[in-house]
Amino acid sequence: MEKVSDYKGIQSVEGICDVFRFSGGSPLSDPPVPLFIELPHGATELTHLHGLKSRIRQYTDDRYDDFFMVNTDQGSPEYAFYLAGALTDPALVDRLGDRLGATQRTRLREIQRRLDIVVLRSLLPRTIVDVNRQWVIDESVRKAANLTGTTASFIDDEADLTLLHELYDRYQQQARRGYAFACENEGFAFNLHTYAPISVSLVEGEYIVDTLHRAYQPAQFATYAHRPAVELITTPPDGSMLAPPRLVERVLAAYRSQDIEITCDDPYPLHPAAAGYHHCERYPHRILSMEIRRDLLAESFEPFAIWPVSPTKLAHMTDPLVEGIAGFLSDTL
Repeated sequence: MEKVSDYKGIQSVEGICDVFRFSGGSPLSDPPVPLFIELPHGATELTHLHGLKSRIRQYTDDRYDDFFMVNTDQGSPEYAFYLAGALTDPALVDRLGDRLGATQRTRLREIQRRLDIVVLRSLLPRTIVDVNRQWVIDESVRKAANLTGTTASFIDDEADLTLLHELYDRYQQQARRGYAFACENEGFAFNLHTYAPISVSLVEGEYIVDTLHRAYQPAQFATYAHRPAVELITTPPDGSMLAPPRLVERVLAAYRSQDIEITCDDPYPLHPAAAGYHHCERYPHRILSMEIRRDLLAESFEPFAIWPVSPTKLAHMTDPLVEGIAGFLSDTL
């Protein structure tokens, strides 16, 4: 893994995003196989929160920090880096063994050498400004979908909003370049997330931190149904599948072979309020969005804390994704 300041126009921008590159190591004369991984909720460290919080005049209630810890996509950078590293690891074919046929193994070795993987990690806390939302969202649509807004609800100061809009736009510029890098050059892209173990309905007029604290009280938490371990986000509410169908089949089969619960578009469809939807719409059958339940990656899950990722759980939850993508690439390219 190499952190880069600029790769083919996709740039690391201080305080906004970091760019990483993984390479299969083939000579430049070989045609590359570009893959792009976006982590729109990749700001998972307290330094990310405090860096932007200190610039927002209206962020005066430290209790709101708890919303960041329970809602940011902890574990998403780790599984993205694990995925990219595994796909470019020469030992991958041997690890997969007879789960691939002989022809597929030969093909995958050749593809691996040509892989050129770029990871874009947002550093903007989603609980202050969510770069996986459209900047303007119809409020009735947002509430009906139980989605949080693009900016924190308490921010209405013009200077704060101007700053956040500028940061948002600068991030989106890099994301668009990343998707173009892969999808306009016969490659594929992935929009990777983690989600909380339960769905908590937003209560109109109630401070969201109070809603969440109540939901995670042990007695109340026990009443919630847990979300699926993995969800593939493939299809808008009123449309046809935009994800690559064969990739979806491969990933579903890989997780199910390990008895890991996986669903498509439940609890979340590919919603038009999400920025990711519009990338999928622009590049149909080139992008897969997905969620892994973040408590299944944690050494010990604590909702209102930053916790370490378990290497064992990380491998268990990500290896089927590696297998599904590897099989898809060997089928397709």
